[in-house]
Amino acid sequence: TAAEAATPSATPHDNDAVPKHIVSHPSSRLSRRPSPVDHSRFPALTSADDPTFDWTNIVDDALNPYPVITKEDVDSAEVKVRESVNAFRGQIIGGRLFIRDIRSLQFAREFAASWKITLLETMRRHRDLPDVDIVF
Repeated sequence: TAAEAATPSATPHDNDAVPKHIVSHPSSRLSRRPSPVDHSRFPALTSADDPTFDWTNIVDDALNPYPVITKEDVDSAEVKVRESVNAFRGQIIGGRLFIRDIRSLQFAREFAASWKITLLETMRRHRDLPDVDIVF
């Protein structure tokens, strides 16, 4: 019939049905499956390893150039970060968390909750935290 003659007999899986520029394109030869991760590069954890991370050395090194950080220093940092993409000021006062958005773009607002949850979790784990005033 005329309808059968107009219908191509090749299926989408036949090379003749696919345009030649797609078949010969280098990306068509790439595997879609990611290569396996070589786990031998990573050290294995044992039961003797402490699963917590101690930030003390990192914080000490970062704050070493600043023997004293005043409220004026934090206020000037707040003014400086108003030019950034995402910034907020976090204060822990008397065991309570106060957050003020300084500047945030729409996509950055989606991540704000993760910072707040991290601070709340830190407060829960370390109830003896001193009062803190910090700009992120």
